Amino acid sequence: MTLPENATTRAVSLIMLKDDSVLMVQRGKAPYHGHWSFPGGVVEPGETFEQAVVRELGEETGLTVTTPRLVGENRFERSGEPDMILYVHAALWQGGEPVAGDDADAAQFVPFGRISELKTTPQAARWLDRARALLA
Repeated sequence: MTLPENATTRAVSLIMLKDDSVLMVQRGKAPYHGHWSFPGGVVEPGETFEQAVVRELGEETGLTVTTPRLVGENRFERSGEPDMILYVHAALWQGGEPVAGDDADAAQFVPFGRISELKTTPQAARWLDRARALLA
C-alpha cells in the first residue's frame, strides 16, 4: 500500500521473534528516548508499509526480514502535529545478530521473561502478546 504525501503521519514497527525472545531497540531520540521498543519509524512518501519495515529494521539493527505480517494498528493523537497511525508488524528471525544503528542506542534479543524488567514504550507487552499469538 502506498500513501499520499499529505496523509496523516504513518509509521511502522516490527516485532521480531527468535525462540523465546524478541528483538528490542533502546531508543536514541525522542519520543521515549531511552525506552526499549520494537524497531520502526515513519513511512516515507511512496513507500509501502512492507518496504518501510524492511528499511527501518535494517537501519536500526542491520537485520533483514522478507515476510512481515500485519498485527494491527494504533492511532495516536498528537498535540500540534498531525495524528499518527502506527502499523505494527511481526516476523520470525531469519538470521544474523542485531547491531544498533541509526537512532537506536542498543539492539538485542530480550527473553520474554525479562521484558517486564525494561522501561518499554506504552503497550509494548500487549503488542508482543498479539504478535506471539499471530505467529504461533
